[in-house]
Amino acid sequence: MTTVFEHEEVEGLVLYTDGSSIPNTGHYGSGVHGYVYRSLKEGEKGTTINAMAVTSKGYKLKNTLVEEDIPVVLVGYYDVVQSNFMQGISNTAEVEALVTALNSSSDFKHRLKSIHAVSDSRYLVDTVNKDLAIWAESHWRDSHGNQIPGMVHWKSLQEELSDLPEDCVFTIAWVKGHDDDLGNTRADYLARIGTNRSIDSSPGVMVRKETPGKYMKAKCELHPLLSMRRVYFSTSPSNNSQGVYFQVGASGQNFVLGKRSSEASYSVVHLKDPDPVMESIQNHHYRVRGDVDSIVYLRTDRVKSADVYPWISEYGTDCLIRDSRTEGLNFLDKKPLTIETSPGELPLQAMDALSCLNDILNEVRLAEWENRALNPLYEMRDVTHHFFQDIEKKVRKDIVKSKELLKDIKMGLRDIDIPVEHTTRSLSVKLMFSDDIPERNVLKRLEELNPTISLLMWKESDTVLRYATVVKVDDSLSIWSNYFASRVFLQPVA
Repeated sequence: MTTVFEHEEVEGLVLYTDGSSIPNTGHYGSGVHGYVYRSLKEGEKGTTINAMAVTSKGYKLKNTLVEEDIPVVLVGYYDVVQSNFMQGISNTAEVEALVTALNSSSDFKHRLKSIHAVSDSRYLVDTVNKDLAIWAESHWRDSHGNQIPGMVHWKSLQEELSDLPEDCVFTIAWVKGHDDDLGNTRADYLARIGTNRSIDSSPGVMVRKETPGKYMKAKCELHPLLSMRRVYFSTSPSNNSQGVYFQVGASGQNFVLGKRSSEASYSVVHLKDPDPVMESIQNHHYRVRGDVDSIVYLRTDRVKSADVYPWISEYGTDCLIRDSRTEGLNFLDKKPLTIETSPGELPLQAMDALSCLNDILNEVRLAEWENRALNPLYEMRDVTHHFFQDIEKKVRKDIVKSKELLKDIKMGLRDIDIPVEHTTRSLSVKLMFSDDIPERNVLKRLEELNPTISLLMWKESDTVLRYATVVKVDDSLSIWSNYFASRVFLQPVA
């Protein structure tokens, strides 16, 4: 990869290194999170990241800076992931992390005046600061004449340090691990990615050099219709269809049946092009779980978060860790992305509801495909005009027809009443945003996708009408319902 630092003024490099091994003698990987910086010019302020100051000694809280923490200007990020065929221990991974970091910086380290490494391994830090030079002089033997354990790795490190420019000062310091230190956390993530790649027999070194404006800034590209908090699927692939997503707005462990709230809202989405991120997570769950049929929910809200999506976008399923206790998948922070639900009536009833909505959506799709009338069990009417207006806008020299969300559909609007003529009755159907219809911000994002919204109704009995909304865009179809509460009760005809 061509370095992004080639035409930049660089003076120093900070390296956060970490190693990972599962188990301690087993598959191992190394991770490095680093950044290249330059000194401040007159009148210039140092780079900050939220409450952190970027300094020549690493990330520091702005209110805890000491004299040696010199603020600097961040030029670019430098991340390294190493994976291996061979097995080893975590100490080996810690040493290799620093070796690989120095070796992979060969295209710019000759321009550096300072390199400061930070590690949570006292073994690495103490050896470099106290023993490494002595071992080199004694030809890698201890005071008893025995060969130094791990000599190959220590010798490689000494060679890398000896290869630094004469005027480049190298220092290394210890930091407490798993203590919410920004650099250490990122290095820990990268080391675990390396271990995952080792487990999958994908050895090698991945180097990423990025400008500050682009680093971990991948924009979430999940389809707008995938807007609820969870997607449910079966661990048996044969029970799922690519591009079909069963969504639930639940926030608790179980469904709340019949409750008029987002905890009981359901949606089925059929995407023309299956979402690659969602599909990869589901497929990875199948692979690590084996041939077991159970119900799993995927935390869509976490996948879309700024703390998770950029990592998955960059490193894929190497960011996922199997949790042997829950049989789910955790992200690198050890918090769950997929969770298997306990067997019970509520999850099964929920899947029945979602399957029913999916059957209805398949009928809508098939009727449109075959250019025929919808099954007479269902009534469907276009209600798009209650949400969108048709507009024309100029794109370059062309006039393009589009949709625009009505001004009355404002932030914070909870519901909207839709007047309906049903047989001899005039009815009012209340649609709740995020329950019976996508939330307002999702509708706004659909403007460019030629959306249509239809109210679909069917009789549950002579006195009860069930309803849902069908939202269609250029490439996809979806159905939305607060399934156990979206009903209209009819007065008996005298």
